[in-house]
Amino acid sequence: MLACAIRAASWPSSSVAGVIGDSGVYTFDVVKDGKPAKVQARYTFVYKKLGKEWLILKHHSSAMPEQVALH
Repeated sequence: MLACAIRAASWPSSSVAGVIGDSGVYTFDVVKDGKPAKVQARYTFVYKKLGKEWLILKHHSSAMPEQVALH
């Protein structure tokens, strides 16, 4: 079983013609085989504004082999 909670992370963002992308690092608190653990991952989201809503067009996460300090 894998359960997780995501702690806040900061990220830069950029936008072009109603499309915004952001990327950064987040940390998952997971329970794996009954034991708590932390897993850091890089992420990228791409959003597009349709009407008054921002919708996710693309999301990607990859677990990091190295740990980094989050501010």
